[in-house]
Amino acid sequence: MSNLIPISREQMRQLKNQQDEKNRLEKERRRLQEIDKITNDIYSSVTYSAKTMTETSYRYPIVKYSEKQFLLDTNNMNDVIKGLQVAFPDCSVKYVEYGRGFDGKLHDMQDIYATCSQLALSQLDRRSLELYIIIDWS
Repeated sequence: MSNLIPISREQMRQLKNQQDEKNRLEKERRRLQEIDKITNDIYSSVTYSAKTMTETSYRYPIVKYSEKQFLLDTNNMNDVIKGLQVAFPDCSVKYVEYGRGFDGKLHDMQDIYATCSQLALSQLDRRSLELYIIIDWS
C-alpha cells in the first residue's frame, strides 16, 4: 500500500484524455516514420535510376492492396510528395493515375477527368487504375 500514488478527483477525470493524447501522438509518430521510410526508399530508387539509366524520369508504382496501401491516404501521399519535392527541388514530382486504353497503352487520367462528363466518370472502374509517383528531372 505504501507504493500507491494519491490521485485527486480532478486528475482522475483527466486520465482518459491524457491516454487518448498519448495514443494520438504515438500513432502520428508511427505515421511519420512510415512516411520517412517510403520517401527514403523512393529517393534511393530515383538516384539509382539517374546513375544507371539514360531515362530522365522515374515512376514509383503504388500497388493497391499491398504494403503501399498506406500511400492511398491523401494526407500520407501529400506528405511523401512534399518530402520528395524538398529532396528534388528543381524536379517535377507528382502523383499520377493512369488508365489502360483500348490501345493497350497507359493514359494519364487527368486528361480524361478534364474532358469526360460526370456520368461517364461514374462508370469508370477505379480499381483498374495504375497509380504512380513520378519524378522527372528532364
